[in-house]
Amino acid sequence: MPKLSEANLTVEMGSGNVFADLGLPDVDKLKIKSGLVIEITKAMRRLNLTQKAAVRALLFTGQS
Repeated sequence: MPKLSEANLTVEMGSGNVFADLGLPDVDKLKIKSGLVIEITKAMRRLNLTQKAAVRALLFTGQS
């Protein structure tokens, strides 16, 4: 990865996957999981749901 330097600051460009940059295993799975969490959080905020209300909605959807 290219490095840029200015004064006493060095900046390293990331790969676009923070998990890969940290050297973690299963980076593709981690990126997918984090994206899913982000989308769930956005939906909860848009619908003004608490975590408890979101779980209830998921667990009881479609049950008679």
